[in-house]
Formats: sequence, C-alpha cells, structure tokens
Amino acid sequence: MIQTLLAGRESLERTANDSDRKIIEILRADGRAIGRVFAAGTGLSEATVSRRLCALEDDSLVRVCGYRDPLASGCHALSMLTFSTDDAPTAFATALAQRPLVHRVSIVAGRSQVVALVVARDNAQLLRELDAVLEGQKSVRLESARAVLSIIPPREARGARGKCGVSRAAWLTPRQQQIESKLVQALQLDFRATFASLSTAADLSAPAASTNLQELLSEGIIHHVVVADPRFLGLPLSVQFSIRVCKGIERAAQEIAEVLNPDWIFLCGHGEQILVEVALKGEEDLFRWQRDANKIADVVSVSSSPFSAIYKQTFNWSNDAR
Repeated sequence: MIQTLLAGRESLERTANDSDRKIIEILRADGRAIGRVFAAGTGLSEATVSRRLCALEDDSLVRVCGYRDPLASGCHALSMLTFSTDDAPTAFATALAQRPLVHRVSIVAGRSQVVALVVARDNAQLLRELDAVLEGQKSVRLESARAVLSIIPPREARGARGKCGVSRAAWLTPRQQQIESKLVQALQLDFRATFASLSTAADLSAPAASTNLQELLSEGIIHHVVVADPRFLGLPLSVQFSIRVCKGIERAAQEIAEVLNPDWIFLCGHGEQILVEVALKGEEDLFRWQRDANKIADVVSVSSSPFSAIYKQTFNWSNDAR
C-alpha cells in the first residue's frame, strides 16, 4: 500500500470526507473556481471553504497545478528511468526528488527500484542529467530508459494535447513571449495564484495580468491538474501498468484514456509500450483494471508494478533551473 505522497511528510491524520470530495470535484471542473461556486456546490459558507482549501494545501493533500504539454514548453527529451539500488531506495529517491529536471519519483514495492520521469530541453541535457544522477552512486544502476513520446494527463487537462500553441511564439513580440513564459511558470507552480501574485511574477499590473491569464486559458495554452494524495482519497494502492500493443499506440492510448480514465498515460518509443499510472482501492480493483486493459484492441500484454511511495509530482518543466 502507498505510504506517502511527499518525502518527509508525516502520516495522514484523516481521509477525505464528503465536503473534501465535493471541493476536489469542483476544482477538477474549474481550477480557478471562486468562493460562491464552492459554496453552491458544497453547502458550506465561502469562509469555511476557504479555510478547508488552505488546510488541504498546507497539509500537501491537494494542489492545483498548471499543466502545459512539455513540447510546448520547449522540452523535447523526456524519459521514464528505472533505477535499481543495493541499498534502501528511500535515500536515493529523496535525493532524486530534489533535482529540478526530475518531475515524478516513485519507489516500486518490493523491488528496490525507483522510477523517475526526467524532462529536458534536448537529448544532450538529458544525458548530462543522467550522468549527474549516477555520479558517485556505486550502489545504483540504470535498469531501463524509455523515451516518452507524449503524455496524456488527467482528464481535466487533456485539452492541453494538440492545443498548446507550439508555434504561438512566431507571432508574439519578445516582450509578450517573456510575459507568457513568466505567467505559465507561475501557474505551473500554483494554478490558483492570485492576480496580484501573477502581476508580480510577470511585472504587470493586476488588470493586465487578468487579461493575459484569460487569453492563456481561452486559447488552451495552459490547463490545470488537481494533484491529490491517493491515500487521502481512500485509494491506498498506486500502480504503474506497462501495456504493450502490437500496433496503433496512439489509438490504444486514446481508448485507454477514454474508457479507463487513469491518472497519467505515457506513450513510450520502446516496443509500442504505454505506461499508465492509476490509484486504486485495493487488489480487487487492480485485477479488474488489468482485465479491462487487456480488452482494449491491439493490447498484447499488461503487467503491473505497485508503488510503495510517491516522492514527487510536479509539472513546472519550463522553470529557470534549466
């Protein structure tokens, strides 16, 4: 069963109640929903909802992050790396989670393996990052490196695929490009950032920040993702499925997204392989999910790797640390 979402966090004191779940569903429908929307949907006062939201964020139980396709952010080299270690994997996973190019870190249950998603500008930067990760790590070995061709995010952010403004920079002035980049970076860290904080990040007035934000949202430049601790939602089993297809990897991935609605889908250029991550209630759901995945056309095999811990989930791959 999954132990934690963020490294170093204490154990959970409670799980989501009905009001928490309603708040999360509202956030999934509208990442920047305002107080009266929450009040209407939950029956709670705006002040109570505000306090609950702050508590959920402060306890790292729920976050709303901006999501933009990596390609649109100038990142053309993505890889899902699997490491094995002779030592306890916790220390290595913790260190890996500190690296800015590493965006998702998980420990595979019972295998002393750590899985990490690395997002880089190009292959040269990706290789430098891999060398840096392995430097001085005598007990750590790279087991596999699967190039990620594309990502299908959770349902609320799926409009980001194919509508990301990849060529948008061609008609923006340098100043407009700079403003857009700063706003996107701020939203990737906190999609619910206030107009005041967005104006500070992009060196704009609050009204100008509001106008630019609405343009980014209406044109599909950035969408939102709700990141919730699976244990808090009563889903203590987090699993990565490895799905191989005989042909049509894009079509199969889209069907998986629509029919099974997992959390994340990674299309890999490694033997027509699709990596799928999903949080489940228990082993019965795991077997049901694996059975249903096998029913998808052109699926050849489905295997699963439960995680014992998730140490990092971030999406700000356009950050300045590159």
